[in-house]
Amino acid sequence: MCEPATIIGGIALASQIAGAIGEHKAQNKAAEENKVEALKSLRLTERDISARQSEEQKSFAGAINESEGQLQEATGQARTSASEAGVSGMSVDLLLGDLDRQGADYKQSLRDQMVISIDQLQRMKSGATAQAQSRINQVPRANPFATGLRIGGAVTSFAGQQLNSRAP
Repeated sequence: MCEPATIIGGIALASQIAGAIGEHKAQNKAAEENKVEALKSLRLTERDISARQSEEQKSFAGAINESEGQLQEATGQARTSASEAGVSGMSVDLLLGDLDRQGADYKQSLRDQMVISIDQLQRMKSGATAQAQSRINQVPRANPFATGLRIGGAVTSFAGQQLNSRAP
């Protein structure tokens, strides 16, 4: 028949092993839940940023179209005024050329602003990805080697106690 100390030691060993396995599973579950939530948050952030990119592109396209309309209107008014005043030649051509240049400069500045804005939004997406990865890394998966060492240590301790209790 087994000694009570052996039975108690066996129960303690089983409890330690179950605890180590339970902690291992709980850590892995927490890591997986954290990963799922981090990726969910990343998808929502990326969706919001993509929507903002689309809005920015539409806004810039509208501004460019509006500037083209204003340029055409200004060019038309200048031609009409010159015609009504009976003015023509090099001075009118220079004025119209200047209006075209200003319009082209303005449209280019709008395009430059759009590129900067879209680049910034892309960097925000990259930052959100890095943030999600950092969040995932904050809750690591359980280390099976460490869990094995814990279990091995418990078994070794139990075996040592058994050997010591049987020593003459």
